[in-house]
Amino acid sequence: MAALITFSPNTTIKSADVNSNFANLANGSAFTTPTIDSLSVTTLKQVSGLYSNGNSSSAITINWANGDRQSLTISAACTISFSNAVAGQIMTLIITENSTGNYAITLPSMRWPTGSAVSPTITANAINVLTVMYDGTNYYAQMGVNYS
Repeated sequence: MAALITFSPNTTIKSADVNSNFANLANGSAFTTPTIDSLSVTTLKQVSGLYSNGNSSSAITINWANGDRQSLTISAACTISFSNAVAGQIMTLIITENSTGNYAITLPSMRWPTGSAVSPTITANAINVLTVMYDGTNYYAQMGVNYS
């Protein structure tokens, strides 16, 4: 393996410093060494708008690959879980009780500013806004409740 050459600002590079790969690049040839053995790219899907998860059933998984802003209407007692969040992603879930209301909402395990989960409002037509940041291991949550 060739020695690594580090250049400081304003360094003049002489032709003797340039190896054959750089010469080939200057002539439009492909860079051949070193090779890249594997490449992994992670992207966040950011949607302009609001992805609707429709009406809930007894359990629903919010797939964060569908976008950072999503909505859900609670139409039965519901346990919510999350999938496909990416480290660093900040997500918002608008949870609306239907016109009947009083359906229990069970949220995934998250860390809260007070150390305990905020209880969503479950009266008819209640709107709760859950904001979550995922660090790759934990979900950190805040929730505004009882929007009207």
